[in-house]
Amino acid sequence: MSSTVAGGPVAKADFITDRQGNVKLALGVNVNGERKVFRFVEEGRTWSEVPSETFGEGYYPLTFDESGSSLLFLDDKDSDIQGLFKLDIGSGKQTLLYRDDKVDITDVEFNLDRSNAYAIRVDPDYPTYVMLDKKSEEAKVFRFLLKIFPGYKINITSQSRDGNLWMIYANNDRSAGSYYLYNKKTNKFALLFSNFS
Repeated sequence: MSSTVAGGPVAKADFITDRQGNVKLALGVNVNGERKVFRFVEEGRTWSEVPSETFGEGYYPLTFDESGSSLLFLDDKDSDIQGLFKLDIGSGKQTLLYRDDKVDITDVEFNLDRSNAYAIRVDPDYPTYVMLDKKSEEAKVFRFLLKIFPGYKINITSQSRDGNLWMIYANNDRSAGSYYLYNKKTNKFALLFSNFS
């Protein structure tokens, strides 16, 4: 059985939810072609517009953190270079987590439920990763993979519930990419299949 949570505050809105599926943000364009962002206020079940100066022209929402109170997003606010930001939806406090000196962020690596960003990829000349978190299990495995596949773009696509088996995708400018199964207990890799170049 389904029910309506709220009507969209702007035409053709995209909605962003937290880990529990609660609607948190709506993004869209008004009749004047201006990009607008609204946060959902649970008390009263209404929408409140986020001030336009909160974001730059190139903002791109990614996910909410585990608490559901902070949004992670990419933006080029106050710079020509895109950075990773964190926004406390309640207070409006914004924090720059990382911005490279020369290039935009190419990719952000999340844990499997997307509640935590543990690494950022930038490509000044070749794939370079900046670790934001070194303690989570995904981050530890990812750092190990970077040593095994130097110069490759790495993605952890899935893992078993017990944390022993990990599906890995690795590619670079000389390889169309391959999928591997990593057994953490035995510390061995099995090539599953490769894309055609």
